[in-house]
Amino acid sequence: MPFNLYWILLIVSGVLMMGMAATGYGQRTPGRRVWTGVLGLGFAVYGLYLGFIFNGDSYYIFFYAFAVPILLVVNAAKENTRIQQRKQAPQRAPQYPPVPFAPQAPQGQMQPGQMQPAPAQQPVQPAEQQAQQPSA
Repeated sequence: MPFNLYWILLIVSGVLMMGMAATGYGQRTPGRRVWTGVLGLGFAVYGLYLGFIFNGDSYYIFFYAFAVPILLVVNAAKENTRIQQRKQAPQRAPQYPPVPFAPQAPQGQMQPGQMQPAPAQQPVQPAEQQAQQPSA
């Protein structure tokens, strides 16, 4: 593989991976997004180093630097397809088993949401008559 092609493809792979991490395309968890971004940054920085700083005669060729972005794009496309299928699937209401004996409010008691009736008014007696009446 020619040297110039290698470092250019490293930069392209790194930028692609950083873009996927930044947008969250096909990434399920934040940790996976961070890992994709770190790998992309590493590829891009190594490509920039080889292209603009490196003056030696030996360097490492990481072939997985080209396989990883391809696998990530394929995985992201599959994940987005699954998400779209879930969104289009009809939503079913959860099925609960029937309650055999639902609690009933006793007769004469208030049901939830009912208004309380006004209390019956009793005639007001003078204080002297109240004191003379025996208590029950």
